[in-house]
Amino acid sequence: MSAENNRHANPIDEIRFLHEALRTAASQVKQISDQLGTVHSLQGFTLAFTNWITVLIFSMTQQENHVEPSLRYTLSGKNGNLNQTNVNVILALSKVGREEQMSMIEDVFAVLYGEIGDTSPITRTIQHLQRQILAMEIAQTNHLETQDLLIIPILADSMDRIDQLSLLKNLLIDEGSDNRRWIVEWLSEHLDPVSNSALAELESQIEDI
Repeated sequence: MSAENNRHANPIDEIRFLHEALRTAASQVKQISDQLGTVHSLQGFTLAFTNWITVLIFSMTQQENHVEPSLRYTLSGKNGNLNQTNVNVILALSKVGREEQMSMIEDVFAVLYGEIGDTSPITRTIQHLQRQILAMEIAQTNHLETQDLLIIPILADSMDRIDQLSLLKNLLIDEGSDNRRWIVEWLSEHLDPVSNSALAELESQIEDI
């Protein structure tokens, strides 16, 4: 099967767009944190951080509400290739990854709005933020690798094309928002032209689901 045909056969693989953009955003926030107090201001850092984690939190929430239930359902049927112990390990890894990241997010906000307030950050506070952002980038990378290497391949192998597109729609379209495309719009700002073209094609497919 060609790479093009495989892409259309397993649309869930296109979650790579979201994961790629999250990695890019984390790298950008880390770069800003490394230059706090010199090149970048606290206000600029807070804006970039908030933009990143708003998408990250939405993504983790949708994983918990849609991806993991899909995995449980898929592997509870005859097509499941893993025993229940392995399924539980994968789900536990995903849960730990989410909880770890949420704890780090809360810590950064505590620093931003508690220790700093409206004042300029001191060196010790800047260093604390830098350590936290580095830890968050690593934690996100580990969590996305769990998705990419363990969960997504199972879903791609076990779900039909329509079910995969339906799952992608839950990950990329926010039905509870006035602007239901805000995730797609955010992605377009963090992807290259080739990826954006493929994303537009994907969006046209999931709108039909």
